[in-house]
Amino acid sequence: PADPAPADAPATDAPPADAAPPAADAKPADAKPKTPEEIERIKAENKRKQDEYDAKVKKGQEKVKELNDRFADWYYVISDDIYKKVHLTRADIMKKVDPANVPDGAGALDALKQGIDAVPAAPAVPAQP
Repeated sequence: PADPAPADAPATDAPPADAAPPAADAKPADAKPKTPEEIERIKAENKRKQDEYDAKVKKGQEKVKELNDRFADWYYVISDDIYKKVHLTRADIMKKVDPANVPDGAGALDALKQGIDAVPAAPAVPAQP
């Protein structure tokens, strides 16, 4: 009589570790070659989708042209005094930081922790049925 499988061995459906994976160009066993009717249907569907996309692109380009024609001549003339009031330079936006006052590493984290009094409690969430 044949030796039965040991009771403590796990039963798996996985292939053995030394089995080679299927080649990338290998077709699945259940893949059927496509019929000429199926190929024509796929080509017709692809052409329909491409035509829809092309129409959408053309419509968008027409809208761009229309808006450019409509608003191309619009611009505002302001005096130099007003420009100088509203214009921001890099110095207006950025401020220099003194490197001597910048904490490094965990020191910066400790400085942040000092500003936090207490962590708010999480809101009560009703039980899901």
